[in-house]
Amino acid sequence: MSDYQSKPNSGSLWHESNVKVVRKGTIKFGDENKYCSILKFENKDGEEKYELAVSVGLLHYNSPEDKRSPNSPDIYGKITQDGTVYKFGGWANMTDSGKEYTGVKLTPADEMSEEAPRSTTSKF
Repeated sequence: MSDYQSKPNSGSLWHESNVKVVRKGTIKFGDENKYCSILKFENKDGEEKYELAVSVGLLHYNSPEDKRSPNSPDIYGKITQDGTVYKFGGWANMTDSGKEYTGVKLTPADEMSEEAPRSTTSKF
């Protein structure tokens, strides 16, 4: 596992090959429209399950040639969670055992620096 798991405003995202987006659209929560998706997957017992995922922001792939430095994130964007705006940064990583994951860090908007350039080519 990653050391991102124990730090505030951080986490790890793992590859998932058994999920399908079956619906996308908007749902009005109170007075606010939220972009949402229904995900279909099978649990460890092979049972079909569905999950509602609510989008918190749009992410952008940061191609190697567009990175400002080797430490720039591989994927980034502004997201809003519970009324707080964050800068999302994700870096492609690999565990010691060879499992790929994305390490994630969230920085509150009031601590944000200039956003990285956008790339139209995605390999993420």
